[in-house]
Amino acid sequence: MILNTPATTIAAAQLGMAERPDMGAWLKSIHVPTLMIFREHDALTTVETMQADAQRIPGARLVIFSDGISPRIDL
Repeated sequence: MILNTPATTIAAAQLGMAERPDMGAWLKSIHVPTLMIFREHDALTTVETMQADAQRIPGARLVIFSDGISPRIDL
């Protein structure tokens, strides 16, 4: 999917993500079973950031893959 997306579209999406407000405080209001899937060598965020986000969601489970797919792109 991403290989067929124009570079200008990808760049615009990245700029939009950079401008959005931090929603970290909102995570504590999630009260449903939550599975967070993350790739260890993700180019967009860090393991530490994902761990901190998972800790903000009551009962969340974080699964970190050391290699393989990028869930946001490949699934």
